[in-house]
Amino acid sequence: MSNNLIKVHSIRFKIGLAMLLSLGILIAAYVFIQQYSFESYEKGFMQDELNSIANSFYVTISQDGDFSYSSKDKILKSGKNTINSDNSLIENFKEGTKSSICIFWENEPCLFYDGFDNSKIYDKTWKSVMGGESLFLVDENNNYSLYVPLKQPSTSEIVGMIYARKSLDDAGEVFEKTKSKQLVSIVVIFFVVLVETFCFLKIIFSSFRRVTGQIDKMVDSDLELEFEERDLRRNDEIGDLARAAFDLANNIKDAYMKLYQSSGISIKDREKLGYQVQHIESSADNILFNEGHISKELDKISDKNKDATLFVQQISVVNSRDKDYIEEIERYLQAIFAITEETRLVSLGAIVEATKLGDDSKGYVDIVDRLQVLSKQAEDNAYAIDDLLKSMKNLNEDNTDRIKDLDSLRESEEGHIFNTSEYLNNIRLEALKLNRVLAEYKKVEKS
Repeated sequence: MSNNLIKVHSIRFKIGLAMLLSLGILIAAYVFIQQYSFESYEKGFMQDELNSIANSFYVTISQDGDFSYSSKDKILKSGKNTINSDNSLIENFKEGTKSSICIFWENEPCLFYDGFDNSKIYDKTWKSVMGGESLFLVDENNNYSLYVPLKQPSTSEIVGMIYARKSLDDAGEVFEKTKSKQLVSIVVIFFVVLVETFCFLKIIFSSFRRVTGQIDKMVDSDLELEFEERDLRRNDEIGDLARAAFDLANNIKDAYMKLYQSSGISIKDREKLGYQVQHIESSADNILFNEGHISKELDKISDKNKDATLFVQQISVVNSRDKDYIEEIERYLQAIFAITEETRLVSLGAIVEATKLGDDSKGYVDIVDRLQVLSKQAEDNAYAIDDLLKSMKNLNEDNTDRIKDLDSLRESEEGHIFNTSEYLNNIRLEALKLNRVLAEYKKVEKS
C-alpha cells in the first residue's frame, strides 16, 4: 500500500514540474513581448526617422554655466550662460536653427523651445508612449512629436535634446503601425502560450488518469480481493469450528443418555464410554485452540482494516486537492476566454479604423484579418481546453464516488469483524461449559 502511495506522490511531483515549466514559458513569453516591442520600434521606426531629421544637434550645459551645442561632431557654438527667469539662455539657441530644443534638469519639468515658431516657449510635461529610450510627446493640442535623445544626462552635466516636428497624420500613421506590430506580436505570443497551455493540460489530464488508475488498482488489489479471500478463509475456519462444536454436543448428548439409562452398565460399555469422554475432551480442547487461532487472525484483519482506513483518508486528501486544482484551472480558463473576447473586440475596432482609412488601409486590413484568424484559433483551443476540463471534473467525481464505496466497504468489514468476534466468543464460552460438564460427568462416573 505504501508503494502505491509513493507512485501517487511521484505522479503529482511530475505534475508540479509541468506547472513550473509552464510558468517559465509564460515568463519567457512576457519578456519576449517586451523585447519584441522595443526592438520593433527601435529598428522599424527610429532608424528611418532619425536619418531624416534636419539640423540635428545636442546641447550640453555644465553645472558651472558653460554650454555648447553641436551638429554631430562639430561644435556650433559655446559660451558661458546662466539660466534666468526670462529664459535668456534659450534665446541664444534661436540663432540659425529650425528644429525644436528640449532642455531639462533633474527633477524639473521639461522646457521646450519651438524652432518653427520663435514666439513660443513651452513648459510642458511629457509621457512615454512606446517605452525604451525614445518616446512620443503629446502637447495640449494633441500634436505628436518624436523625441530622440542624442546624449544621456549624467550627474556632472545637463543635456538638452532635439526632437523633430512631425505632422499629426504622419506621426499618427507611424504610431498606429508600430502599435499594430506590437498587438500582432502579443496575439501571436498569446496564441503560442494558449497552445502550450493546452499541451500542459493534456499532461495533467494524462497524469490525472494515471492517478485514477492507481486508485482503481489499489482498491482492487489491496482491499476488495483481500477482503474476499479473508472472508472465504475465515468462513472455512468458522465452519470447521461450528461442525466440531456440533459433533461435541452430539457426543455429550449420547454420553449422558447412556449414563442415565443404565445404572448397571457393563465394564465393556463403561470402557467405550470412557473412550468417548476422552474424545469429547479432545474435541473441546481443539475448539478452544481453534478459537484462539481465529481470534489472532481477527486481530490481524482489524489491524489491516486500520491501514485501509488510513489509506482511504490519504486518497480522500489527494482527491480533494485534485478538485481544488481543477477549480483553479477553471478560473484560469475563464481568464483565457476573457482575453480571447478582448482580442476579438480589438480586431473589430481595428476593422472600423481600417474602414475610415479607405484605400490606404490595405496593409492594415491584412493585420486585422490575421488578428481575426488568431482570435478564432484561440477561441477554438479555449473550448477544447474547456471540454478537457469537464472530463477531468467527471473523473474527479467518479473518484469521489469510488472513495465513498471504499469507505462503505471498510465500515462493513468492521461490522463483520465485530460480529465474527462475538460469534467466536460465544463458541468459546460453550466449549468452557462443555469442559465443566465433562468434569461433573467424571465425578459421577467415579462414584
